[in-house]
Amino acid sequence: KQLDATEDLIALLLAVSRNNLWKVDIMVTMVSMWIVCSTFVTSSMSLNVSVGGEMMFASPYDHTSWKDCGDCSKAKGPSWIWMDITVVTGFGALMLIVMTAFLLWRHGYLRS
Repeated sequence: KQLDATEDLIALLLAVSRNNLWKVDIMVTMVSMWIVCSTFVTSSMSLNVSVGGEMMFASPYDHTSWKDCGDCSKAKGPSWIWMDITVVTGFGALMLIVMTAFLLWRHGYLRS
């Protein structure tokens, strides 16, 4: 009788460990999915935006604001528009990761 109880306990512990691995897998997949989506949005939106070298816009590396570039022919890095797109989509991806994790937790998928 005690042997059956020990087997049941071991089976239960293994099931809990398996469920915890599924939770980690869900979180890693979710984070990867949102990072890929934000990278796709960033690359799609910045296809026609100057990213350096060829541009005639002010950039963060010129120590000028994005409205007043002075001599715009001496820009050295990515444009302010490209930086804005990158930062906004990165922040959006972070918010989507947090929101999705909260919703999964709220529906009980990430609870112990």
